[in-house]
Amino acid sequence: MGNASQSEESAFFDEEAIGLTYEEVEKKMQEKMVGHEFFEERLKKMGKSATDLGYKDGLLTRFFSIRDTALYKEPEYEEVISYEKEFGAEAEFESDMTKLPSTIRLDVDKVYYDEQIAKILENSSFRRAIGVATQEAKLVVKLAILEVPNYVDHQPSTVFNTLRLPNELKYFHTALIVGPYKLEWNNTSVILPRKCMLSAIDSFEIGEFVGEELITEKLKVIAETIADYNIYRTYDEISCNSQNFIDELCKKLELKVKFKNYLKRYINILRNEGKAECKYQIPEEILHKMIHENVALATIPNFDPVQSDGEITFATHEQLDEVVNAIISINNDYFYIGHGKDDYKLLKSFDRAFDYRHMRHMIEKKTPHDTFKPLGQNKGYHEVECVFTLEQRGITRKE
Repeated sequence: MGNASQSEESAFFDEEAIGLTYEEVEKKMQEKMVGHEFFEERLKKMGKSATDLGYKDGLLTRFFSIRDTALYKEPEYEEVISYEKEFGAEAEFESDMTKLPSTIRLDVDKVYYDEQIAKILENSSFRRAIGVATQEAKLVVKLAILEVPNYVDHQPSTVFNTLRLPNELKYFHTALIVGPYKLEWNNTSVILPRKCMLSAIDSFEIGEFVGEELITEKLKVIAETIADYNIYRTYDEISCNSQNFIDELCKKLELKVKFKNYLKRYINILRNEGKAECKYQIPEEILHKMIHENVALATIPNFDPVQSDGEITFATHEQLDEVVNAIISINNDYFYIGHGKDDYKLLKSFDRAFDYRHMRHMIEKKTPHDTFKPLGQNKGYHEVECVFTLEQRGITRKE
């Protein structure tokens, strides 16, 4: 890096506070980039430096915008789709997607950074349309359960490939959504704040901060923690995983992450093992009816509630839909009340993972995939029995 460039980028560098020279931070971040060239490509496209990921002020001046964070308002799902239709952001995929529900077109990128998302979020007319400039400064923090990405060094050819997901659905972990940014600690051992949207679809709000002064203070805490992880920490599934990062950051932000029922157990698995399979524990009261009253059991093939003690690892999208529909048939209100709401969002996270692959397969192969297709897909578009897909179409679970 040339002297002029270094001088410009290190203008906010506080060597005494950091305890390292700019050159030492630069070297450590270069070492972190080895084997992850796609990060460097992405940073170059963003016009940013990997070195700035290694110290607080670099993150605050180059990656976070306090003003944008304070004034950010997450677009409604319908607003994003409407914007897409008006401006044709995905026109190149239009011919392949005409037979698919339009409501999934932006959903494929909802928590993964993509230049198109940045353009939509930063478009001034779009921001005015959703009232960003007039709202009270607020920073909302959410927990998202995401599929573990498969980071590979290649140039994505389609919007689906930008997700960098493995071919088979395997494991999930957690990330934080902070205002317009996703913070994800994974086996790259680098946290790169990325803009995201539509995180409310399958994320859990765990806190909020109101007022620009408080938001500024909290962003400094976030930046300090990210810099510490980027410089000094190495990802480890057991001792330094995604949930460990979230626990530490939430403690520093004075946020309490508390869940109950199966979601609490699932988060503990992530905390102890770094990742978890696509599995679910059927609630005890629902399981009791299945076993002792044989209610809805016939609708879940290849499932023995006694032998499995109610725990099921979803092998297919249809199996997930069958379990959700069975629970609803037993207790129509379960996912509406109490901790059932958290269960529903967890199951929706799984649904999204199956759905991404289903849509990708439909685009690439033009036919449904037996593992990824939703329940009823073979009968036709209007016969789909996936609760989550029906919800996207505006059909509620009680209809």
